Amino acid sequence: MKKEWERAVELDPAQLDARLGLVLFHAMAPGIMGGNKDTAREQAREIAKRDAMRGAMARGMIAEAEKNTAAEVASYQEAIAAAPDDKTGYFALGSTYAQDGKPNQAFATLDQYINRHPEDRSALYQAGRFAGLSGQQLDRGENALKEFLAAPPADAHPPNIARAHYWLGQIAEKRGAKDAAREHYRSALAIDPKSHAPQRALDALK
Repeated sequence: MKKEWERAVELDPAQLDARLGLVLFHAMAPGIMGGNKDTAREQAREIAKRDAMRGAMARGMIAEAEKNTAAEVASYQEAIAAAPDDKTGYFALGSTYAQDGKPNQAFATLDQYINRHPEDRSALYQAGRFAGLSGQQLDRGENALKEFLAAPPADAHPPNIARAHYWLGQIAEKRGAKDAAREHYRSALAIDPKSHAPQRALDALK
């Protein structure tokens, strides 16, 4: 894939999806496998020349790979400022906060987006995900995921549906409801048998 992305950029320097692929590869892959943080940053700069929001997202991805939470937060905040009506920055920043043990900031960030786009049902999934990650606002998260599953967005594919069940399982676990968690994990696997997270969670409950 790295060679294909490089070829795509060679043919069309404005091919930002390919550049983002290269950012992810070089940020995540160890040096022995060809990863290079300097190359990732170079690609992020090229992206930023063409799209400020996506350039900021690329910097956030690099910061995440480097476990530099402060830089990650700053990059996603820049993405939001560059494109305040695009969900990408809000969801990434909220996820960072949730994983960093800052649920209030996570949900506040999500609510900023919801206030701008209350019709976007993908925010329901994120509310459930943040609840599952943080262990906070479990009622909100559970209700949001159930609403999401009752009428999924048109662009929700089976893996998205499976992940919604996974996060319902995580919420159930945090409540100590192991039987309910098992059912959600099994539902996730029935929809997406190749999904690793629900299988690992189910195994851990045995």
